[in-house]
Amino acid sequence: MSIRKQTIWNPEKDSYGFVDFGNEIPNEHLEKLATEALVFLLVGTRSHWKCPVGYLLADKMNAKDQATLRFNDLIFKKQGERPLLQSLKDEVEGLIKSISADFMDVRHVKATNPKDVDPKNVSFHVPLHEVYLGLAATTTINEIQQATSEDDVDMHNFLENCRNFLIESIEQIQRRFDLGAEIHDVVQCTLPGRAAARVPSSLANVVKKLPHLNTILDTEKLDGEWREHVFEEKLNPDLTWEEYWLIVRDAKVSSGEPKYPNLTKFVEVVASFPFSNAPVERLFSLLKRIKTDDRTRLKSSSLVSLLQCKLAIKNGRYNAATLTPVKAALELISKMKSSAFDGEAKSLKKQFLDKLFS
Repeated sequence: MSIRKQTIWNPEKDSYGFVDFGNEIPNEHLEKLATEALVFLLVGTRSHWKCPVGYLLADKMNAKDQATLRFNDLIFKKQGERPLLQSLKDEVEGLIKSISADFMDVRHVKATNPKDVDPKNVSFHVPLHEVYLGLAATTTINEIQQATSEDDVDMHNFLENCRNFLIESIEQIQRRFDLGAEIHDVVQCTLPGRAAARVPSSLANVVKKLPHLNTILDTEKLDGEWREHVFEEKLNPDLTWEEYWLIVRDAKVSSGEPKYPNLTKFVEVVASFPFSNAPVERLFSLLKRIKTDDRTRLKSSSLVSLLQCKLAIKNGRYNAATLTPVKAALELISKMKSSAFDGEAKSLKKQFLDKLFS
């Protein structure tokens, strides 16, 4: 966006208004006055909203400068396969409160449930000049206001637009995330802080919401294991989610058998709930690489097996150069028929697995 070409003098912090790319990019245009502001926005991909997160002062920025831009203070969570749904509600609520506090009365924000915050309720808005846009932006705005008239229309419109961005971002978050959904109550019981405090005291209500659990584990033993696992010496609420449940999974009885098999299975089910469509999209991309135009006749069982092998190699950090297959497995594989029909392939696969694990 174009800006007015001007210099603002500050005896303590030098002048403002010159080209400034931040500390990460060498500035070859120290004496040039900025004529443009390169504004960075967070943009909703599935809906119409934008929120400014930073800006640079430039004068006809070239491609090289744009390519070397780095914002070390902007850290975004990468969408991945790690189980994150259990912490989603707390983080989204924290995000709503953080954004709301930038332009609304903090006492109101603290006293209101994040899903009930109404960002358009002007009775709880702070004065426009108190809208918080970050330390650097706020400092620059204050200096501009001191150098210009108090009733600067451009500055008033700029602050109003920023506030509208914040309002729109909260509304989009509230529409996108159903913070009152029952699934949050189900998955949040696995958070280390709640699990270590045994909240809830029983998983009976959780099992009612997930009736499928009755078919894959003993729900009565599950409740007992839930109540007993808190006495493991290595467990504490300060552990990460993975560290906490790995300790539970690896706990053994004197005979060497798993101590909490049903609880471990329950956590595995909860951890499998996707919090976004990113893992599914990755799976489709992986399928496309395996089932190419030259391999359209791959059977479903073969396709699933290839996917499992590829994901196991990826997650286990193996590669073809370091993977050493068992000799017995190679001998059995050589006896498998690649041209077998589905029924025959299923029978051969069962025989193969029985021999492999016998």
